[in-house]
Amino acid sequence: MATRQYKPARYKSFILPVLTLACLGYFVVNGIYGKSGVAALKEAQAKEARLQQELDNIVKKREIVENRVILLGNGSLEKDMLDERARYLANMIHPDDVVILRPR
Repeated sequence: MATRQYKPARYKSFILPVLTLACLGYFVVNGIYGKSGVAALKEAQAKEARLQQELDNIVKKREIVENRVILLGNGSLEKDMLDERARYLANMIHPDDVVILRPR
């Protein structure tokens, strides 16, 4: 009876570790640079800070406008505000007025 003797292939013992490392590498790279990774988190935090600053600016502008509306409403019309607004809309000034131009 003849027996077959063969030398086991070396590459068979490396298949499982190589596949495991490839899968692990895939998840690590996606965890860092992927759609929900660390880099995306930092970008989202930077965008949140920018938007919060923009919101703060808009809230300040709104408070200023609301304050002006309060001064113009409820029958308690401020004469200085009315005079200022009328001159601004008519693009006219009094000869004795001092005009200070501010850059926008």
